[in-house]
Parts: sequence; structure tokens; C-alpha cells
Amino acid sequence: PDCQFSLFESNGTEQRAHALAVKPNRDDSRPEAADPLSSWSWYPASSEQRQTGTYAARYPLSWSHYQGVFEAEVSCEAFSPILPGNYQQTSYPLATFVWTLRNPTRQALDLSLMLSWRNTCGWFTNTDSSAEVHFRDDGSPEHNYAPAIGKSEGHRNDWIDDGSLKGVVLGGDVSSPVAEGEGQWCIATQEQAGVSIQRCSRWNPQGDGSDLWGSFSRDGSIPESNNNRRSGAAEPVSAALAVRCRLEPGQSIEIPVVISWDLPVTAFATGTSALRRYTDFFGASGKNAAAIAAEGLRDWRSWRQQIEAWQQPVLERSDLPEPLRMALFNELYDLCSGGSLWSAASREDPVGRFGVLECLDYAWYESLDVRLYGSLALLQLWPELDKAVLRS
Repeated sequence: PDCQFSLFESNGTEQRAHALAVKPNRDDSRPEAADPLSSWSWYPASSEQRQTGTYAARYPLSWSHYQGVFEAEVSCEAFSPILPGNYQQTSYPLATFVWTLRNPTRQALDLSLMLSWRNTCGWFTNTDSSAEVHFRDDGSPEHNYAPAIGKSEGHRNDWIDDGSLKGVVLGGDVSSPVAEGEGQWCIATQEQAGVSIQRCSRWNPQGDGSDLWGSFSRDGSIPESNNNRRSGAAEPVSAALAVRCRLEPGQSIEIPVVISWDLPVTAFATGTSALRRYTDFFGASGKNAAAIAAEGLRDWRSWRQQIEAWQQPVLERSDLPEPLRMALFNELYDLCSGGSLWSAASREDPVGRFGVLECLDYAWYESLDVRLYGSLALLQLWPELDKAVLRS
């Protein structure tokens, strides 16, 4: 729940603040568990009587519009650089969130946009040393996988300043060589006229959240700190940044925020491992999340233009029903989100090896009967990856 955008607004006489998501569910498996971050004010859900927002998607783009709660007009366009024919930026582990805030009222509005994020370095590592593979009755494989979700020992967060980039790097202990799940995250934005940026490197996401929310809900500020103390075994730590501005009547502002992650190794039940494709461009140290974020803040406009140029001719195809045009783009998500693998380049595979799981329940990569459903899109948009599948 602490991985969240939030917005504060004041018109000089009254103020409001909400995390920009509806209230999270309590953990029903633990009867003693309290509501997560109980001091936070969550965004009111839409109802039959009142619509508080809309969501739309055209992969890899998505748009969230928040309405009827804040006086400001609030929207977010989110995307990653999924670019046909591109075998570099398409591999980047990065998401860009471009927030547009506009003041439609007759009085000035003070606004503060906050991103909070949990340090999850080392969570996605198999702690079952046996990693034994079993075969089910239908011949499909499964293996013991016990991820280290919740691990906090060795976590530390540091401010990062690089040109106009201002952010926080969330890191942890890194082995030599780097093990699966180890590396860094980075949350970042960039300086621009008319905004001030605050950063909190450390707050407790297991409590009621008041150590962050108290000041944010009061005046849009967060407690500035650059405390990079190493965390203990039962000491989860989150970071946050806030972008504050004043908008005069009719004024608007665009605020880009980037989340990047550098977790370079993916491992398999057999004990083998591979480097992910983006390491061909950023190295395999697991210490380059800020460099990835910096490229995102520099180039996101160009990426968005390339996505629009790719999609526009299809959107203009009036001979294709709209549901088909929608599906042609939105069903591409499975190439990135279906347990997919894209490894670093080699002499045999100059753009790396690629594969998509049949599904998360059946751990086969690129089983030919299922490959039939999605292979045409890969052939048309990233033909070199299609060749890599066939070579494998």
C-alpha cells in the first residue's frame, strides 16, 4: 500500500489530501492485522451516485483522470518505452508517469504531488536452496519457489542528484557476483521552474503512516531526510519524494516522475542464471537504477512520440472494428508481463534470447501450440526477437 502516488491541495482556506488509490484491503489471513497505513486518507471510490475518475489504456500507454474530488484537474499518463523495431530502450526496466495538474478555479491553488515507494531489493530471490523440480500428472513442471518477500536486512536509501534529476535510490546488499533479486530501485523527478522538490529517504511503512502523512496532509510537505542507515531484519523502509507548486487561475503544469529498477540477474530452477537484456547497455553491477531513470527523464517525450507514430495508422483504420483496434495494442501486454524473459546478447543471439511463458501455472517457455496465438505480433514488431525464439 505504501507504493503510491498522493496529492495535497489547498486553496488558502481549506485543504485536502488523498492517496490516489482506493482504500487497500486488510490482510484477512491475520485477524489481528490493522488497516494498512490507517492514518492515510484514501481516494473515494466511484459509485452509482458519483464518478470520481476514469481509466483508459492503449498499451503501452495508460491514462488515469481524477475528477470531482480535487478542485484542480488531475490526470496521469503512464508508459514504458515499448517501441517496435527497437532492441535497446524497449528492454529498459522503467516506467514514466507524466502528471498534468491544471487550476480551473478563480483562486490560486497550492499543490503537492508525492510518490512513496518500498525498498524491495532482494525480495525476488528463491530462498528454497533445493529448488527441486516436480512434474504434475499432465507432464508440466513446477518447482519449489519461496521468494524472500518482506526481507529488509541491509536495505538503505540515498538521495541522488544528477543534473536536473532529483531522486532517491533504494538499494541493498549486493553479492559478488550479483545474485537474483539484488540491485536497486530509483524514484526520481526533475527540477523545473515553479516547483520545489522534497525527499524523505526513510519512513516506516509498517506503522499507521503518520510519520509521512502527518505533514503531507497538513501542508503538502514531507520530512526531508537523507538517512542511509542500513536496515535490520525486521525493519522495512520506504522512501518518498514530493513536488510542490502553486498554480494561478488557468495555469497548468506537467510533472514527469520515473520509477526504474536495476535487478540484473534472472535465475532458474536448474541453478543456471542469465543477465537481462538491458545490462548490455547499463552493465551488470546492479547499481545503475539512477542512470536508467536519468535516461527516462531525458527521453520520455521522444518515446511517447514514437509510440504515437506507430499506433496512429492502425487507429485510423476505419475498416477495422474499434474493439479489434483496441485488442491489437492492449493484448501485447503479455509479451512483457507474462513471465517473459529477455536475456543479454551473445554471439549466437545478437539481441539476446527471448521467451514468454505459456502461463504462470505451466512453466514452459514458448510451447509451440500456445506460441501460435502471439507470434505474429512478435514477428511484425520485433522480428529479431522472433528469430531468437526460433533459434532457441
